[in-house]
Amino acid sequence: MKSSSIKLLIAVIPVVVAGWIVYRYRAPLHSWIWHLRNGTTLTAGNYVVPVPRNWYPDGLNSGGQLLIRLDTDDQATVRKLKAHASISFDPTPKVASEKDIGLRMSLDVSRLKNSGVTPILQRTFTLTGGEVISCTGGYKPGSNGVFDTDPVAWSCYSSGFQITILAVEPDMNQTWNIISGIRKR
Repeated sequence: MKSSSIKLLIAVIPVVVAGWIVYRYRAPLHSWIWHLRNGTTLTAGNYVVPVPRNWYPDGLNSGGQLLIRLDTDDQATVRKLKAHASISFDPTPKVASEKDIGLRMSLDVSRLKNSGVTPILQRTFTLTGGEVISCTGGYKPGSNGVFDTDPVAWSCYSSGFQITILAVEPDMNQTWNIISGIRKR
């Protein structure tokens, strides 16, 4: 090998390694940069949504936001993949009133019962200003053995937005903290 080839190789290898490292850690890196620019909240529609530092925010084509947790509190032995929590926040409401929310919730409960899901869980949050978020779910859609622990799915509605949650049980605490921390702008 010529001396110029060795120099070129010595120059190229660090660039390739650096590129691989940046690619490998692009989500945490993007999240870190996003948090430097925006702090710990994002604005979606007329709402301010808390975004903890261990979550990666990503805009959706619909104008909504997708939050993905970068880590997990799932301490089960790793045999397969770990499911990471996600929250899809759509600021375009699918329901307009408390009556519509009640109807939507009863339709969700009926659909889950017909699918054989038990138990069907419900949660309600009252935001500052009195707006109510109603959630139905607690079922595991199943990952066909892809994940160590199957995530739990929830659908939440308010008169101002719709939220879809997918998370493993150990991550639900932080997920509910985010939901309860939503406020109007």
